[in-house]
Formats: sequence, C-alpha cells, structure tokens
Amino acid sequence: HPGTNNDFEVKRSTPLAKRYGNDAVLERHAINMGLNMCQENPDLDWLNSFDQDDREYVKHFLSESVLATDPARHADIVNEALSFVENGLKDYQTNSNPDVSESDYEPSSSMTHFNSDDPTHRLFLGKLILHSADISNPLHVSFEVASDWAIRVITEFSRQAEKEKQLQLPVT
Repeated sequence: HPGTNNDFEVKRSTPLAKRYGNDAVLERHAINMGLNMCQENPDLDWLNSFDQDDREYVKHFLSESVLATDPARHADIVNEALSFVENGLKDYQTNSNPDVSESDYEPSSSMTHFNSDDPTHRLFLGKLILHSADISNPLHVSFEVASDWAIRVITEFSRQAEKEKQLQLPVT
C-alpha cells in the first residue's frame, strides 16, 4: 500500500492507476499481488488444491469481495444489502442478477433469506462481510486497538494531504 488512496493515485496518473484503468486501483493491486504470490510460490499456492473451475470461482469470489472494500463502492453495497432486507429475495434476485427473471422465482413463506446454493447470494455475503470488516476498526472491543488504528489512518490521511498540497492538487 503506497500510503495514498485511489483518488490520489488517479489524480497523479500513477503507474498503478494506469495499470488498473483508474478503477479501484489499490484493491485491484492487492488482488493482483496476492494471486501472483500464490502463482509464483508453490508453498503459498493454496488455490492449487481446487480443480480449474473451482479455482476460477474462488478467484472471482475473492476478487469481487476485495473490490467491495473500495470506498467508492460503499453506497452500492449498502443499497444492495438494503434491497435484500427491505424488498425480499424476489426483488434482490431480479435486481442484482439479470439472468434471473421474476418467472424463475417461486415465492416461499420467508421472502428474505440467504440461499447458500445461490452463487449470487454467496458472493453478496462475501462482499458484505469483507466490506464490513474493512470499515469496522472503530468498533473493536479494545479501545487501545481501535485507537491505534485510528491514529494510523489519520497519519496516513495527513501525509497524503501534505503530498497533495506540495503537488498543488485538491486536498481530499
């Protein structure tokens, strides 16, 4: 992590921003680095324990879950969760999965539930859990841990603001 956010990387047109098309730059870099580490080191390649189809599913699942930690996607994830809870399974499936039509859905007595057999539901839950974990440090049971992370984040943000001022960029 370079100590800056995606917006800074994009505004500066850094090599990372260019490499990842100015979209979720740091998240895509983390995904790429993690998958490359597995590929390059047989001792780390836990993905090798899966057959090819499952390996591709796991890589997609992990990639989408990590992309869900991009702050630019926060509102989308919250809206997706609210849609699932407020509108029930029928609306969630038809709104989030274009391959599922209302005629494919059979109502049940419990409209809002998690279906572990549905890859859309599993991915939604993975994204929601990782996103929640990513933003939950202020809720840590230990004030010392929460305080330590808050200081780290504030320090990182302050350093970025100083860089932005030096480069005459808008301070984020």
